[in-house]
Amino acid sequence: MGGGILGRFEDEAILELSDKNIVLFHPHIPSSALDEISGTLNSRWIGQGPKVDLFENLFSDMFLAGDKAISVNSGTAALHLSYLLANLSAGDEVLCPVFTCTATNIPLLYLGCKSDL
Repeated sequence: MGGGILGRFEDEAILELSDKNIVLFHPHIPSSALDEISGTLNSRWIGQGPKVDLFENLFSDMFLAGDKAISVNSGTAALHLSYLLANLSAGDEVLCPVFTCTATNIPLLYLGCKSDL
């Protein structure tokens, strides 16, 4: 473990710390999370299953006043679903930021939308 300002939460850096690189964060994964991950990987439910149902129900209760939440496997899938729900379709023109993740534009290509990519 590192001895920096993060103390016990600091992981060993992949790059040597210097004036030429910037460490943005040191991830912290609590042991309880590791136990949950291990339990899930040792079950037969590594995709859609009881933990996903639990997450969706807790999220719905906490943020949607009981309306149903649907989780997806990635940001790309979430954007694709949001574009479908916005009724975007082939030929629609969509303005996108110049500096963005590819996940912003890939679902638009799936749908056949026009964009200056």
